[in-house]
Amino acid sequence: DHVEAWPRGPTSAASMVPRCRRHHEHKTRRLVHTVLHGDGSVDTRMLTGIMVRTGPEPLPGYGPGEGYANVPGTTAG
Repeated sequence: DHVEAWPRGPTSAASMVPRCRRHHEHKTRRLVHTVLHGDGSVDTRMLTGIMVRTGPEPLPGYGPGEGYANVPGTTAG
């Protein structure tokens, strides 16, 4: 999903947020407003005024305590 609607915003990793179809439709219909931050976190403001910040999740197997994260000499994420 483009943070800044195409064609105003670029199609690039810096302008994309993964969303399910339902949440994409909410944003498209302006039921929510989102802001993407440089660290990958996303602020979502609902029509009610409630703001939710979500952070990027590590790839499966790379989170704290998971497989690849525990292999000596490797770095996770």
